[in-house]
Amino acid sequence: MCYLFHPLHGQELAVACRPRRENGCVTVIDPDGVQLKIPVWMLLPEAEWHGLAKEAAISGSALLRVCDVLGVESFHDTIVET
Repeated sequence: MCYLFHPLHGQELAVACRPRRENGCVTVIDPDGVQLKIPVWMLLPEAEWHGLAKEAAISGSALLRVCDVLGVESFHDTIVET
């Protein structure tokens, strides 16, 4: 498991079933013998490159969409689009 934030990160897992689609999920067997479906990208070495930034970066328009989804109206005037 290459994805840094997965609880099984760094462990070698047996593959029980390969994905039907290239970007699908692979079925693996965890150390307890339980079958898990994992997105293929989590098993790729480049998945270790995902990390956290010291500061979040999100556009004002994305924040406004979140406000809309949550039904929050009071923040619309405070978000400045850059």
